[in-house]
Amino acid sequence: MTTLRRLVYLARADFLERVRRYAFLVTMVVCVCLAYAFVPPNPSKYVTLKFGEYRGIYNSAWIGTSLALLCGTFLSVIGFYLVKNTIDTDRRTRVGQVLAATSMSKVQYTIGKTLSNFAVLAAMTLMVAVAAIGMQLLRAEDRSIDLVQLFLPFALLTLPTLMVTAALAVFFETIPGLRGGIGNVVFFFGWIGLLSAGFSAGDRLLAHNDLLGAGIAWPSMAETCARFFPAFDAAHPSTSMGINVRGEGLWTLETFPWNGIHWTPAMLGWRALWLLGGLALGAVASLPFDRFDSARAINPGRRTGRRFGGKQPRVSDAGAVVAATAAPAREVHLTPLAKDEHRARAGAMIVAEWKLITRGLRWWYAGPLAVLVVSLFLPVQHLRHPVLVLAFLWPVLLWSRLGTRERRHNTEGIFYSAPRPLSRQLPATWLAGIGVSLLMCAPIAVRLVIAGEGGALLALFVGAAFVPALAIALGVWTGSGKFFEAFYMFMWYAALQRVPSLDYMGSTAVGVAGGGAAGFAVATLLLLAFAAVGRHRRLQN
Repeated sequence: MTTLRRLVYLARADFLERVRRYAFLVTMVVCVCLAYAFVPPNPSKYVTLKFGEYRGIYNSAWIGTSLALLCGTFLSVIGFYLVKNTIDTDRRTRVGQVLAATSMSKVQYTIGKTLSNFAVLAAMTLMVAVAAIGMQLLRAEDRSIDLVQLFLPFALLTLPTLMVTAALAVFFETIPGLRGGIGNVVFFFGWIGLLSAGFSAGDRLLAHNDLLGAGIAWPSMAETCARFFPAFDAAHPSTSMGINVRGEGLWTLETFPWNGIHWTPAMLGWRALWLLGGLALGAVASLPFDRFDSARAINPGRRTGRRFGGKQPRVSDAGAVVAATAAPAREVHLTPLAKDEHRARAGAMIVAEWKLITRGLRWWYAGPLAVLVVSLFLPVQHLRHPVLVLAFLWPVLLWSRLGTRERRHNTEGIFYSAPRPLSRQLPATWLAGIGVSLLMCAPIAVRLVIAGEGGALLALFVGAAFVPALAIALGVWTGSGKFFEAFYMFMWYAALQRVPSLDYMGSTAVGVAGGGAAGFAVATLLLLAFAAVGRHRRLQN
């Protein structure tokens, strides 16, 4: 079998296995929702792409290009968390050991997985592109559909970005220290920094080959805007892309016609470089890949000798082992528990959940200690932002374990056989998660009490309850903590940017005054109910 055929078969099999999951259907629905959210009406509470107080008319060129840029920004982050499990799946299902026994090389395997990840992300992009047709008709600013102007930006701007994302997902899975939650957090901040590097103010009107392709699209948009609106300062444009929420009033933008990007051979070559770079990164991922060598995974650098801290069995012990296994089993009588002993103490369960969450993470307590020290010196307004926001980031890897531990360690049978696993164990997990939140924020809460800021204190407590509820709900339904990590990092970043509607912790005065605590309190109850339904569904299975 040729190398190309192996790559095609591996990528195709992995892609088909993913698209047949229920989660993929949910992802497609989310893509349609993103397409709807990225094309806000005029006027609106938020905008997604504007040049000063102007934007292009919603024709095929503007919708296609703006959605392609926004899709590259958001899907590249969300998509990383969605596809960063392909090697782990082969490892857990032991398919990897079968593949390792074949003549397939490590380079072929990692490139094949990169292509599989890319195919999944491309399918999501296609769904957004198709939904863009409906959004142009729905907004009805220009009903003339031009499929080339609509789809070409997705192919030339979005797909190269997603190829790099697909390769990074494989690369992170091959590095032991980046496979888990730490890698997810590192990717988020590293990726945001990489995307922001292409938005430097000095390059906004100069054609350049940034990862998203904004340096290709923005100059043409800004020049057209300057022709129609001389008041627009093309030399120092106030350009913004993303979800920009207005605190008061509505965004009412003036519009101008824009006919799309004039593609040159140089621009096409720039985007091809990102595609080739993604494939090259997929090949580089083969260097740290262990080829499913269990000896290296358990004890790197040593393939023989003692493992798991135990003693290797000797050949002479084989007879004793056979005799022990061949001995007839004796009848065992278990003493029935008294009726009162079935009632597990709530406090003991919460403490046990806490120990499971923080087990082996003594270094984690450095975070609460740092918050305590800082709270002794900084004024209250600085404690609310940015100290409180940073405090709500530190426990993200602990929260992501909530609701997933039983399925991840195959202990669901043990937990579900305990008395009242739904009404006791689930609330105990949530309360332990709240304990983690309050431990981080306790010094700030004390300062708020002293300052008499009751509204901010209430919002803090609501946030401390909301985040564990979100983690449990997503963990119970998905069986993985990465979905929570991806979703929460977006919410946290919005709170860091002082978006009032997503200020779930009360870090800003506007968020507290707007009554956001009440909304997040209701959301907490709904998430707990959602988690209970998911856990009940697992119990029935």
